[in-house]
Amino acid sequence: MDCLTLARQAGSQKAVNIVLLGRLSHYFDIPEEAWQESLKANVPPKFLELNQKAFELGKHFVS
Repeated sequence: MDCLTLARQAGSQKAVNIVLLGRLSHYFDIPEEAWQESLKANVPPKFLELNQKAFELGKHFVS
């Protein structure tokens, strides 16, 4: 999984960690709403959309 390319696709190479978080979300029994609420609570509003996109790209990555 090329996380750097996916992060750039989301809008910033700095979003690599959120891409990885999206991928890792498959391994935890945590509802989707909880992941999204966590992003909203921890990411500044001006970066929220970018981070949500990065999370989704990681979550839906198919190898």
